[in-house]
Amino acid sequence: MIQNYGKPYIAHYGVKGMKWGVRNKDTRLSKNTSLYRVSSEKEIEPKHDRTYLAYTKNDVDFYKEHMTKFRRTSDDQPIFLIKYKNLSSIKHPSSKKQADEFYEFYKDHKVKIGSQIADEMVYRLYRNNSKEVRDFFHEKLSKRYSDLDDDEIRTKGYLTFMRTYSDLPISSLFQEQLKKKGYNSLLDDNDIINNDLDVFKPEKPIIVFEPSKLLKIVDNEQLSEDVYKKALLDNEERRKKVD
Repeated sequence: MIQNYGKPYIAHYGVKGMKWGVRNKDTRLSKNTSLYRVSSEKEIEPKHDRTYLAYTKNDVDFYKEHMTKFRRTSDDQPIFLIKYKNLSSIKHPSSKKQADEFYEFYKDHKVKIGSQIADEMVYRLYRNNSKEVRDFFHEKLSKRYSDLDDDEIRTKGYLTFMRTYSDLPISSLFQEQLKKKGYNSLLDDNDIINNDLDVFKPEKPIIVFEPSKLLKIVDNEQLSEDVYKKALLDNEERRKKVD
């Protein structure tokens, strides 16, 4: 996941004219699939609640490039490519199914979702303003995101929920809903759909639930300049195809 709101980072839904295409089917990754995380932190053990992973070469290259660029604009810390193997199969819903699940989830928790989205957006956008300004925008945003109509739930609501997903306490409850439906991961639609950093976008980045139970780390590799440049060149070729 990429976040660029002044907080630490790791590496539109239902838009008019958008087609579901092949992303209208659930995906199951078999045991011992190679999965990767590009991070500014070296990991010894998988995280407990969730972790953000890529399992296609295109996606891994995308995060290699963007994470390296991000770190160079800040304190230029080393970047690590962490390789995992899954101990059992991983299943995530299609994009359409995921949006449908959010629709039902929102209907049951809209007030809490609205309040938590407002908390996070005020922090990201107005944290340096006066309390009066922060309170004004919190009330405005909380009301807006607690009272969405059916179309807005699947567009504005879903888009914003995924954009703030990693910082919303209620996202853990959404994970529990998906687990009851047989899923142990979801698509990181923030990076797929909300990402406006690049014309070349990741295809299938995922958020895995309870990684300490599902994953084992098999390698930690610090990215070299050569590895970064190779990813950059490969991505440039992909951008040409998008353009």
